[in-house]
Amino acid sequence: MKTQAGSEVIKHTSLNKALQYCGVSKCAWHYTEKPRAIPIDAGITHKVRQIASRHPAYGTRRMVTQIS
Repeated sequence: MKTQAGSEVIKHTSLNKALQYCGVSKCAWHYTEKPRAIPIDAGITHKVRQIASRHPAYGTRRMVTQIS
């Protein structure tokens, strides 16, 4: 009897409520991974890692000034 009642609740629960109960955001539920349009440049990645190791508090905007 309990399983029938549980299945009835699931049938009549909105997606928003179900995601809220599970602790999953709507963005995460509908997320689909998209392929990268721009390939990763190994040289820039190396420079960014060097700057990040020397200055861990720098953000990406500040790193750009160091790369240029």
